Amino acid sequence: MKKRKFVAVVMAFSMLLGQTVYAQEYTTLAETDEVLETEADEIPMTEETVSAETETTVEEETETAVQDLDDSAIEMAEELQVGKNSVEIAEGGNEKVLAYTPSESGVYGFYSTGSEDTYASLYDSDENCLMSNDDGGENYNFKIICSLEGGKTYYLAVKYLNDSLTGSIDVYVKTDMDRCGENAKWSLDHDETLTIKGEGALYDYEDVSDTPWYRQTIKKVIIEEGITALNGCEFDSCSNLTMIQLPSTLKEIPRRFLYQCTALKEVNIPDGVEKIDENAFWYCKALAKAVIPESVKEIKDSAFDEVSD
Repeated sequence: MKKRKFVAVVMAFSMLLGQTVYAQEYTTLAETDEVLETEADEIPMTEETVSAETETTVEEETETAVQDLDDSAIEMAEELQVGKNSVEIAEGGNEKVLAYTPSESGVYGFYSTGSEDTYASLYDSDENCLMSNDDGGENYNFKIICSLEGGKTYYLAVKYLNDSLTGSIDVYVKTDMDRCGENAKWSLDHDETLTIKGEGALYDYEDVSDTPWYRQTIKKVIIEEGITALNGCEFDSCSNLTMIQLPSTLKEIPRRFLYQCTALKEVNIPDGVEKIDENAFWYCKALAKAVIPESVKEIKDSAFDEVSD
């Protein structure tokens, strides 16, 4: 009999529907209607890794070869200014190299606007490509958000994706992109790890598209101690996300928090969280294990629906 399991280890007492619940193991049988019942006191409190057979959905991005920067292009690179910059592509298929030196360390944004499909790559002062983007912005425009070190020069190579096009591309540089709450900031490392630090609540984003990291490739998320409240849509449908670390200062896992994060395999709810809202982990198809502490008093319906095929 083939079984596929989703395990929730409840670390101590939780009050659900007026009943005291101890450690439980939930088992979904893929090819039979037989229900496997496990007594609470028979389940060891040690964490056990349970493999789940899943097909992980990963975002597919347009693959465009990243070119090495030409020394002459670097020498002739025009300086980008904060705000709007008009970048002229005089010959089809060419890219324009631009230089930017931030005055202080922080998270910066580079993006284009217009009706044509654009592409850009960001390089450090040693000409190492930090990241590239095709359609991260609106209407097939590029959008790059990256943590930069103050005083160092970076290079942005910009081009039309269609090699036959020439003309002017409006390129914007935006500063202070690291704010995600009144007292909270975020950063995205080159290894695609997003870190949120500070105190209090994050901004009340209405949709994941309102977050500053929207359409960025994120594989890991670390939310540091001090963050007390999340909105619930911050990582909705973040299909590359495989790991998340949450702080004990949270009181609630909000609705749709990790909705359709199809690559997430395991989550540890920190002690201090009292509620897991509906659809918090809905359709996390690879999720095989969730560790839930005794502080959790309420788990809403559909919080873990459609997990672990």
